[in-house]
Amino acid sequence: MSVKPIPQPYATAALWVVDGNHPFCDALTWMDQLMANKVVKIFNVDDIVKACARDVLENSRSLDFLAIFGHGAYGYQSAGGGQQVEHTGTKSISYNELATIRPGSSRLVGPAEAKLVGLNGLLSNKAEVFLAGCFVGQGARGDGLLNALSTLWRGRPVTAFEVGVYYWTRLMIGPMKTAAGGMITTSFEIRTIPTLVPFPIDPRPFPW
Repeated sequence: MSVKPIPQPYATAALWVVDGNHPFCDALTWMDQLMANKVVKIFNVDDIVKACARDVLENSRSLDFLAIFGHGAYGYQSAGGGQQVEHTGTKSISYNELATIRPGSSRLVGPAEAKLVGLNGLLSNKAEVFLAGCFVGQGARGDGLLNALSTLWRGRPVTAFEVGVYYWTRLMIGPMKTAAGGMITTSFEIRTIPTLVPFPIDPRPFPW
């Protein structure tokens, strides 16, 4: 078991993107308070690539870490689809099970694979991508999604929890799968969501 914070956007070469399509009474609302810390709202798969490209251009370096926050299911990560399961692949990253019986087919539903391949020029060689939705890594579909993305991103590690996660607790706990180099490994992880502070806190007593 390991305990480690999720790399923070303002302190490292990291970026967090959050599905912006959600009602107020939603677990993702907790993430909205972090918008000032380079946490970017997304509404489709295209937005992920655009957000990464903008961050890389503004900071003149590749990304070492990308976290995608949104609702999830077995082998499915929302990226603008909100609470509903989105079937077109324009607002979600979902494993295409038909690819196993149709050689040459995309391993992701819809146009997601063609769009997400663009991250190869934005991620560093050591980059990790974390799919932060509930149950994303669960079962054979979870294996399929993680392997498909790791292969798409030239063997870079792609991780996801197999259980439900609760952002407002600031702790994500449970079995986590990692796909890298064509292999799946499982470990028990505790990932912490740090409280992000966009500006230095002035130590002087108020009023100044």
